[in-house]
Amino acid sequence: MPTPFTFIDRAVTLRYYEEDPVEVTLYLGDALEERLQAAVSHYDAPHTVEEDAENFRRLVGREAADRLLGRAEVLDRLTVLELLSYTVRACREEQGKKLMALAEG
Repeated sequence: MPTPFTFIDRAVTLRYYEEDPVEVTLYLGDALEERLQAAVSHYDAPHTVEEDAENFRRLVGREAADRLLGRAEVLDRLTVLELLSYTVRACREEQGKKLMALAEG
């Protein structure tokens, strides 16, 4: 008898900073995929630190991004890139884990 159909949990909670961590929950799906692609593509063209910060806000949401950016000792392009890189990498890792669990289930 086949296993019943089950939706995967789409929530991905990312944890930033070791001391007094900030958690951000994103939801896997087409909308997040489009935001991830746009966030990465942003770096294909010339940009300022302000544009980088706005790009990050579009990815994780304004409130979450402002909390994360506000924690940085220095807010420069590298800081924003580090936050964005962690976000993209962690989303991809969690997406892979959830899809593997679905395939094994």
